[in-house]
Amino acid sequence: MGKPWIVEEISRYLSTRQEEASSLEMAKQAFLEHMKITLSYENDRYALLAMRRIACWYLKELRGARDLREGINKARSLPELISLVDNFHWSEEDSPAMLPN
Repeated sequence: MGKPWIVEEISRYLSTRQEEASSLEMAKQAFLEHMKITLSYENDRYALLAMRRIACWYLKELRGARDLREGINKARSLPELISLVDNFHWSEEDSPAMLPN
């Protein structure tokens, strides 16, 4: 849960025998895409509730994401949730790294 790119990582590892850390930007984009898909079949209120739960999966291994998780769980609207995600420092240079797999 929260790592839809895992099949690609496994395939790459089996081909190259080299582990490659997941990109923080990849996690952000996957989360936002997940939200977009959820919105295609659910209303805004349900999507917000679903994304609160789902965010924990995507942010589970991200150091320094505690405040982001708390903010998402308190968000009262999708625009507020999106703003929190967009304003979080997702780049590898600015943000703590993902925890080792």
